[in-house]
Amino acid sequence: MHRRLLMINEIIKPFFMHIGDQERIALMKSIIQTVNNIDTSILKKHNISRSAYSYSLTNYKYLYQYFLKKAGKSKTEEDTKIWDLFSIEKIPVKLPENLEKTMDFSYYATDGNSLICFWRSEKRSKQTKKTFYTVTRGPINGGIQKVIGKLNLGPIMWRNNSVSIVSLGQNIFIGTSTNDGLIQINSRTGRNKIWEEKDGLPSNNIHSMALYKHYLYMGHKLAFSVLNMKTGKFITLVSARNIKHTNKLNGSGVKYKINAIIPDLKNQCLWLGIYSNNSETHGLWKYEPKKKEFTHCLKYKYGGIRYLQKAGNKMIALYSNDILLIDPTEKNFFLLAGDASGGGPQPIIKQSIHKPDKIFGNYFIGDNKLYDLSNPNKKGQKIPIQERFPYIHIYKNSIYLGTYSGEIYRIKPKKAMKTDYSNFKPIKMDLYE
Repeated sequence: MHRRLLMINEIIKPFFMHIGDQERIALMKSIIQTVNNIDTSILKKHNISRSAYSYSLTNYKYLYQYFLKKAGKSKTEEDTKIWDLFSIEKIPVKLPENLEKTMDFSYYATDGNSLICFWRSEKRSKQTKKTFYTVTRGPINGGIQKVIGKLNLGPIMWRNNSVSIVSLGQNIFIGTSTNDGLIQINSRTGRNKIWEEKDGLPSNNIHSMALYKHYLYMGHKLAFSVLNMKTGKFITLVSARNIKHTNKLNGSGVKYKINAIIPDLKNQCLWLGIYSNNSETHGLWKYEPKKKEFTHCLKYKYGGIRYLQKAGNKMIALYSNDILLIDPTEKNFFLLAGDASGGGPQPIIKQSIHKPDKIFGNYFIGDNKLYDLSNPNKKGQKIPIQERFPYIHIYKNSIYLGTYSGEIYRIKPKKAMKTDYSNFKPIKMDLYE
């Protein structure tokens, strides 16, 4: 029986090539159900290891999906139900003709109202080992991209080395995590200005930015700073390198990254999402500009906040590999989904979520799948786009997915989405300072 479990794939695979599509699918489904219902207590009796059993079952499921795909019916009923709620369309992005043959797509982001693309040249500086980029800007819904600047930067990679973008009128501010500092481009004239550590920046690595009144706040590796847009001067608010140790972010020497900044005009503050291996610094922080005070509001588990976004009066955080809905007013949070391998609370989606990306209403987009957070029993459904899409942005009521080849897709709900987390119980938030 052990040998049969291991060898049956080699027997049935060629046999299935000689019967019809529907017969293959029905037979494979029957085999999976039969093997899946085997009482695992008999495995030991017949000298069959659990790994061999699991391996065979995995192979059966793989073959089943293979035959479904071959028959053109790779979607399950649940997949179809979810994707009936959304429309998916490709957005036409066109480069100026003189760039089409010389540039490769590298990265794209949004500044809110427009699409900003970075196109990589094949040429590279031998002295600085940096890459030449042409920066273009165009309508968010597609169309011709206009060249707004040319930059010489470290390699922009889709996850580790990326850029943060905000715009104010004709001025576009680009914060780089490629150690290239803060770049300002005038989209009308094409002129650019670069600020680095020698100009007052506490660090050339910028991981997040946000506009608050007439100030540009920047989250760095090891620091948090602000640029006064009227005077053009930088102020370092906290830095791990400072001599004075006024709080756990200042003068501590501890490594951390400020991955997210959320302006909150109603509460006159900024919320900071911090990632660190040190338990005294990671989590959610509150900064009040008037008082110049920092408060450590939430420390949940090892790692920290990778991504933070507003959700009405609440915020959604990707905390390590968990998804939290945080209510700063009520000082509590909901665990919406978790990583089964993270050692934390029992996961709601019973599946590991690797490299989390973005939240969209009731949905989480990660690992090339869409998860319905309001229903804890649903597994992630694969997004029906053939190419891999490392670039994900949320704008108004749509999800924008950018692929390695430079194609951009828009996923839009057919009806207005309701956000319902009533089936989740709140967990008391820990306040530290």
